[in-house]
Amino acid sequence: MERLPAEHPAASGPPLRADGEPQGHPGGVGTMTLQRPPEPSPDDVPVGATLAPQPPKNAWSRGSLSPRNWKVRTKLAAVLLVPAIAFLVIAGINMGTQIGNARDYGRSADVAAFGRQASTLAHELQAERDIAAGWIGEGRRPDNSAQIKLITEANDKIQAENAKSGSDKPLKPVPLASNQVALKAQQANVDGALSAYQSADASLGDVAPEAQAAVDGARTELAGLPQLRQALNRQLLTQDAISGKYTAMITDLLDINRQIGVGTDSTELNNEVAGLTALGDLKETLSQERALLYTVTSNGGLTPDGSERLGGRFQFGQQVAFSSALAERLAALQRFRSAATPSQVGAYDAQVNGQAVLAVKRLEDSITADQNSPSLTADAEQWYSAATTYMQAIRGVESGLQDQVVSTTRDLRSAAQRQAITTGVIIATILVIAFLTSLLIARSMIGPLRRLQAGARDVAEVRLPEAIARLQRPDAPAAPDEVEPIGIDSRDEIGDVA
Repeated sequence: MERLPAEHPAASGPPLRADGEPQGHPGGVGTMTLQRPPEPSPDDVPVGATLAPQPPKNAWSRGSLSPRNWKVRTKLAAVLLVPAIAFLVIAGINMGTQIGNARDYGRSADVAAFGRQASTLAHELQAERDIAAGWIGEGRRPDNSAQIKLITEANDKIQAENAKSGSDKPLKPVPLASNQVALKAQQANVDGALSAYQSADASLGDVAPEAQAAVDGARTELAGLPQLRQALNRQLLTQDAISGKYTAMITDLLDINRQIGVGTDSTELNNEVAGLTALGDLKETLSQERALLYTVTSNGGLTPDGSERLGGRFQFGQQVAFSSALAERLAALQRFRSAATPSQVGAYDAQVNGQAVLAVKRLEDSITADQNSPSLTADAEQWYSAATTYMQAIRGVESGLQDQVVSTTRDLRSAAQRQAITTGVIIATILVIAFLTSLLIARSMIGPLRRLQAGARDVAEVRLPEAIARLQRPDAPAAPDEVEPIGIDSRDEIGDVA
């Protein structure tokens, strides 16, 4: 083994005083100061020896931001915070989905409630269109209600005189009322339904973009209703053009119901909406057939006294239109039965039956048989009355299905809201329990660590120096057999160290 050079700092002892004692240690007894030995320099390394590799000094590891320099409290908080954040992110996504579902169902409920007004207005517009078709078919006869009133009053007087005198004076023939009279009355019904629809439109809240587009389209079409009525009265448009404009309004109104449930994933709701819209299409095909045949049966003119209609007849292209109307209604009925739920089909079969359906079928068969004859035997008023009764039965089913859809959307919205609230409560409960548990565990670790730290400092700064000083005295007593432990009684690693 090589000896260190004499001039090496480690080979010489501490400087001595004049009395031979080391400096700083009077009488050979004093307090020992523990210092970290200086790192050796390359000049102090003996020949043939090498310095041991030193770990790299990373600025990050020495900085206050380095995790190794964090306090235990901070480290525990970081360990618990990372999974808590991950849980909150996942829970937030789930909550966002449920809140979105509740919002979408709420929008659908608003559209379904608004669809009631749209269906009512569409039903009234169908009647206005069909009566207008009959009025055009009879040649747009002017309103003769005043004339009818005068003749009726005169006949009442004649009847009174006949009863008083016992005579048998004949009554004056009462002319058949012009369809314009019924048209004005129906236009008043449409105006009332339109006012209610516009009020509902003004109060309609936030809905899906598709539904809003349908509402905007219907609003644009309905804005042209006054101009359409003026064109009808002034004979500025043909019957096909007038019926086409009415049909465009009705189609846009019926399209609003198709937007119920858009953006939702409820199979129940989507099936109910499919049945509702299919039934609306079926009623529209029947309404168009009613308008066509009302035109055909009204175009034969009147008797000389104007009290009765003459048989109507098909004009060019109307036979084909009639055949197409029958085929479209049959196809619409098949689509309804395919798209509707069993309960919806059951409601239709229970309400749409009986004499109303049979009367329409008999008149259709009669018109089909007479379509090549010079005149039809079917009466215009009889046809319109039978078809209207049929439509009213379908309208009753439609209203019931509409109420069912509204109820379903509201139930789904309430269920989604309850689920979102329940999820929020569960998440908050889990977070509170996790926080309290983490706080309890952290306190069980931080408290003993602090006592261990205080005990270690007490040993290093007080008890150890006192023990060394005591042992350096000639009359020093024997060291105690047991060392006083730090007051930590846990069974974990901290308790073992203590």
